[in-house]
Amino acid sequence: MLFYSYTEQNYVLSTFGNKGKNISSENKHKEIQKGEAGLPIGGALPQRTSVKTELLLSFIIVLISAGVYFNALTCGFVHDDRFQVLENYWITDVRYIPEIFSSNVWKFNRQLESNYYRPLMHIIYMFNFHLFGLNPMGFHLVNVLFHAGVSVLVFAIALILLDGQLRISSSPSRAFPAFAAAILFATHPVHTEAVTWVAGLTDVSATFFCLLSLNFYIRSGSKTGGLYMLSVASFFIATLCKEPALMLPLILAAYDFLFKKDEKKIRLLKRYIAYLAAAGVYLLLRFRALEGVVPIIGTELSYYQYFINIFPLFAQYLEKLILPINLSFRRDFIPIESLAVAEGMISLIVAVVYLMAVWLTSRKEKIICFSLLVIVIPLLPAFYIRGIIGPPFSERYLYFPSVGFVVLSALILYRAQSRFPSGGLVTVAIFFIVAGLYGSGTVMRNTVWKNNNSFFADALQKSGSSEFRMKAIVESIHSANKAMESGNIDAAIETYQYALTLRPDDYDTHYRLGIAFGQKGLTEKAIEQYQNAIRLKPDYLDARINLGNSFFAEGLIDKAIEEYESALKIDPDSVKANYNLGVAYKEKGLIDKAIEHLKTAAERAPLEPLIRHSLDEAYASKSKK
Repeated sequence: MLFYSYTEQNYVLSTFGNKGKNISSENKHKEIQKGEAGLPIGGALPQRTSVKTELLLSFIIVLISAGVYFNALTCGFVHDDRFQVLENYWITDVRYIPEIFSSNVWKFNRQLESNYYRPLMHIIYMFNFHLFGLNPMGFHLVNVLFHAGVSVLVFAIALILLDGQLRISSSPSRAFPAFAAAILFATHPVHTEAVTWVAGLTDVSATFFCLLSLNFYIRSGSKTGGLYMLSVASFFIATLCKEPALMLPLILAAYDFLFKKDEKKIRLLKRYIAYLAAAGVYLLLRFRALEGVVPIIGTELSYYQYFINIFPLFAQYLEKLILPINLSFRRDFIPIESLAVAEGMISLIVAVVYLMAVWLTSRKEKIICFSLLVIVIPLLPAFYIRGIIGPPFSERYLYFPSVGFVVLSALILYRAQSRFPSGGLVTVAIFFIVAGLYGSGTVMRNTVWKNNNSFFADALQKSGSSEFRMKAIVESIHSANKAMESGNIDAAIETYQYALTLRPDDYDTHYRLGIAFGQKGLTEKAIEQYQNAIRLKPDYLDARINLGNSFFAEGLIDKAIEEYESALKIDPDSVKANYNLGVAYKEKGLIDKAIEHLKTAAERAPLEPLIRHSLDEAYASKSKK
């Protein structure tokens, strides 16, 4: 068993047969390579930074993670949150837990079908509901806390991976590369879709439990004790959060292949049995809930097109990891039909270079290789285009893969600092500049998720999909209607107005906006919207009646009578039109006409006391003359 510790002058490595042997400076790097870059073999961990230093840095990571998402706490429920939370009766009572574990993720809504099995999402939502009610701030807070936890786990894992690369004795300095990786992860703008969107819970929770499992696995060494069992349990929990967690055993195998080559293969294989058993239990639960394991077919492409479109998709993911600008919830997928086109050739070259980098670094640059594998392995399910409902590209799919990216970035920073010691301050400055740009980008991106209006406005600006535009219209009108029902008239007005920017010729939205303005006492604006609705649909009965009511409220009785009469031409039996016209005629002193229409209204609605009362008053007025 091998471990090492640092002194000012040399490295002291100890083995069972080499106790306390001093290794010269020229041989220390070679010996570290034998010890697999200082990583644990057979369960022993290298000496690292002090516990106090690690706790302090972890606390700073939590503060930064929460700080860049602080404004996300003021965001509301957006897009899919409506039916996954607000219309989800499963989260209201623990008695639905058996149904949650035996159904697909959207079975609570009988009109929706899904090929996803994510029961833990509902359990966490249930916890949120019983703790916060339907206050969106509580749901956002839980997402942010998961993100902070993931960021700390990135620090813990990076500390183990990177510690063997360091050549300095100062404890805080040795922790800096791992700290840098965690900060880059905490602030990376590409994570906003997973963290700021309430429905992104599945990504942040699955990644949290996957990294927790990886952390326990590394620390357990070759033992199968408590830490190992905690790793298996964490993996199983992760699968119940989201399907891509099933890729974790591949990451564990990659870790063993790179850092435990001296260990007997049969011992390593035995360690995977428990993970395979946990995956098997998950698949059985999934099969029972979905009545199958194979996902529903999404995008209609040939098998050849499925294959070749993996390459541009992978290139897009790498692009957003490296340069997280022009982010968008909706990125239209335009499949290529041949690799011979420019996009196909470039993306194929990117993929080939990437695979070559994995192969070339697998022997001497194990941490680089492992980081590259951590980027691509969690993305593998995203390349199964047939099983994805909607566009194949989603920024939230990069949440787990970005762990490999930030570890790789931190290692590159450290290597640059080591190679150019005089430029150490420059390297540190570059890190803080990048982290600052990341953080500001995240804070700005959070505002997009403020409400449905801001969300769809941003997404539709970057997407030309007519299907998504229609969904935005439907979602906006639904949100506005809900706001009206709850008495939040200002929010309803804002949302109806936004819906009209998407579809200006929607007569019903003009009509509903008119109602909202009317309830606010803005009669002139209400009249304008009713007139817009009638211009688009001249036989819109309710718009005619409400326009007449608005004219009546403004004292424009003649105009009101004109609209009521137009309404009766559309439907002579309309109770509302006959009653309102009768009241208007009565106001004008035309009692006989008033009685005529009030009688018609009373005949159509004999149990309506208001109509009977108005008719009695009209008869009384006539008898006095």
